[in-house]
Amino acid sequence: MELRGAMIMTVEGWILTRERVDTFRGMELHFWCTSDQGAFEIIVDERPVCFIPRHYALQNSPTRRQVALTSPDGEPVDALYFDDWPAFASFTRNAEGLGVPLFETDVKPADRFLMERFLTGPVVLEGEPTEQDGVRRWRNPKVKPSQYAPQLRVLSFDIETDYRTDEVLSIAGVLYRGDEILLEKVMIVSDSLIVTQEGLVCESVSDERRLLQAFVRWVSEAD
Repeated sequence: MELRGAMIMTVEGWILTRERVDTFRGMELHFWCTSDQGAFEIIVDERPVCFIPRHYALQNSPTRRQVALTSPDGEPVDALYFDDWPAFASFTRNAEGLGVPLFETDVKPADRFLMERFLTGPVVLEGEPTEQDGVRRWRNPKVKPSQYAPQLRVLSFDIETDYRTDEVLSIAGVLYRGDEILLEKVMIVSDSLIVTQEGLVCESVSDERRLLQAFVRWVSEAD
């Protein structure tokens, strides 16, 4: 069940991941962040964009707007906005084949969003969150850079495989913060009990499938 927030909230965090998601409503940008209050997600409704010389005429063009920008040669350009990513990809692919001069078609939408707002990691946002399955999400909040510095936990893991069959034989992981080890565990395909050093947890499973399930479960518990 989704619970809607009843008030505007401000939170500081650190952007960990970014991706473009195509939906029936159009393009969304998703940013997962960490904060002192836990992980949260920023979702932004955005339109793909590229640029074209202002003097260049197009037939059946997408939404076109004059902007205060120029090409590397100092020539004024217009922005072309698209309803979704498939429309953008189709247009730019056809334009390239026809020799239509376009700029910044190679800039990923999530990267553009961050660069235009000078966001490099630390962020402060303001908006009304929703909460689902214990995760807070902000859609189209106000965002700007901040001085937030997270205390990150890092999971390092090693996967051993059979070089002949590519079957996963064991997975070992260490979760730590700074110099402090928080968790250690070894998961291995074995029918016998594995003796390890003191304090190191080892879980034996019967096959590769159960090994991968055990690893996913352990990561979920650790996170």
